[in-house]
Amino acid sequence: MTPFFDIARGIHIAAGMMALASMWIPIFARKGRRAHRSAGRVYVGAMAAVAFSALVVSGWRLVYDADPARRYFSYFLLYIAVLAASATSTGFRVLRAKDRTAPHRNAWDLGISALLVLAGAGSAVLGLNAGQVLFIAFAPIGLLVGGLQLFYWLKPPRNRMHWWIEHMASMLTACIATLTAVAVVNAPRLGLAQASLWVWIGLPAVLAMGTSMWTRYYRKKFASLTLAAPQVSRASV
Repeated sequence: MTPFFDIARGIHIAAGMMALASMWIPIFARKGRRAHRSAGRVYVGAMAAVAFSALVVSGWRLVYDADPARRYFSYFLLYIAVLAASATSTGFRVLRAKDRTAPHRNAWDLGISALLVLAGAGSAVLGLNAGQVLFIAFAPIGLLVGGLQLFYWLKPPRNRMHWWIEHMASMLTACIATLTAVAVVNAPRLGLAQASLWVWIGLPAVLAMGTSMWTRYYRKKFASLTLAAPQVSRASV
């Protein structure tokens, strides 16, 4: 290991702890209030540091680590970092484009969502070639989440609260990624392997069902708030 690697790993751990600590406030605080917004910004900043440091750590292992098992795991962690970064970015960016009435073609927003789709496809290919069940199991998540993000950006909104639903779904997806990462790191303490499907799939599946139910509730609640007339679009924010 090098001092550069140790620093990146230290940043990754510290940022992950900050993300874990700050994410609960936006979930339970009253939406739109100061506590919700302030803690949300802290969480987004922490997740940006998590994603960047994960890129550095995983990249270092892919280049310098001779252990095939660790190299494969680094590929997977890099994929999870893309998933978390895309969800966090989308959840934050929809707030800046919430008044749009036209398709949103910002290069960053479309690019990071497209990257997630490519990462999901790459996970599937790598998993099939290497016989890695975990890669194959997680591939549809990237394809689905990234595809839905692209669909959201490229489709003109029909409901005034489109941004609320997308913000909530994306940020909760990022929170699921955060909790899953914490569970994986602490899995050995529970007598489970870090690559165990129970750790990687079980917790996210339960939380994803909760997110789906919550999102469905708000879709029904805001169903009548349709966009009746064109408004000034800020689709390129």
